[in-house]
Amino acid sequence: MIFDPRKDDVVKKAQDLTGGEGVDIMFDCAEVAMGLETACKAIKVKGTVVNAAIWEETAPFQVGDLRTQTSLFKCVTSCLHSLDKSLE
Repeated sequence: MIFDPRKDDVVKKAQDLTGGEGVDIMFDCAEVAMGLETACKAIKVKGTVVNAAIWEETAPFQVGDLRTQTSLFKCVTSCLHSLDKSLE
């Protein structure tokens, strides 16, 4: 499923769809602090956050957001910088 944080309460939707557990994996592509924080809150215990955003500045990431859930954080990049141009 794709959640749009401009329209959806992502954490609530993730919990509603999973009986309160949270989702197995969240992909954050937004490059905004709120998106990364929301992804960390929406996953289940031992879930995974994949950050695909290309941060031009230091990402405001609190390791403790995942540590309490024994979760995994992955950061991936490839040709994402060309995505913006292709969407214009």
